[in-house]
Amino acid sequence: MATGEHGTPFRIFVAGFGSVSHVQPRDLPNPAFEIIKRLPSALSPASASRSHTYYPSIEIVAHPDPLPWSYHGLLQTVPSLVRRNVDAVVLILLIGVAVGQEYYSVEPSAVRDGYHEVPDLDRRTLPKGEGVKIWGRKSRERLATSVYLAAVGKSWHEELAVVHLGHDKKRLGGGKADEAGRGQGQQKSLPDLRHTDDVGSYVCGLLYYSTLAELVRITNEGAAATTATSGKREMEGKAVFLHVPLLLGDEQFEAGYEVVVALMRALAVVHSDVTRWV
Repeated sequence: MATGEHGTPFRIFVAGFGSVSHVQPRDLPNPAFEIIKRLPSALSPASASRSHTYYPSIEIVAHPDPLPWSYHGLLQTVPSLVRRNVDAVVLILLIGVAVGQEYYSVEPSAVRDGYHEVPDLDRRTLPKGEGVKIWGRKSRERLATSVYLAAVGKSWHEELAVVHLGHDKKRLGGGKADEAGRGQGQQKSLPDLRHTDDVGSYVCGLLYYSTLAELVRITNEGAAATTATSGKREMEGKAVFLHVPLLLGDEQFEAGYEVVVALMRALAVVHSDVTRWV
């Protein structure tokens, strides 16, 4: 399994939701998946952070299909999706849209219960107590990422500031955002980046919790098995959720792309040497 240490690429798996059909009478492209479609397969080993001397290259494994806006669809999809990719990556990045939110936010945790209140697009909910049936009586009511998000937030701002100040036009790794026509030295106001704890109890919350719960299962299996599977122990908590605003149109999608790439770079540099941020 890739570790993201010196000389080893930081490999990240990324997945996001599909169309936002409940927001308008017509389907809208979900900015989460529109951003994912624009991601390259790799990013060069560069970083804006002055706090690091080692900048790992990044390999991106993007899930080719949008995730369903459905509780039961997610419960059927997430476990196998995590298990198919867990051995090959350092981290899982999940992206969803927060309707009515004008900022980008990384979320540290998700809850097991509460998905009985808001019906999904299939007009279904998860009954009270269903979480215990799914994940067991010993399952935790809240699961959290093991990623040091306070440090990631600092690096995230640094990475994006350099992009927006136009100091490095080639760092984005060959994606369409490189062709967006930014003028020489053009300055733009920085997007609003936040570290919150409000993933919610709708499909975003269930996606995050079920992903973290599957990583717990894999960790427990690895701890009880032989050394052949012990490499999986490190994956507990190795997932991060990003909420993006309801972006509309290519220009906003490209701006969201820059934000996500900056976040990936921040995750990579903090993972490579987290002690510098403590």
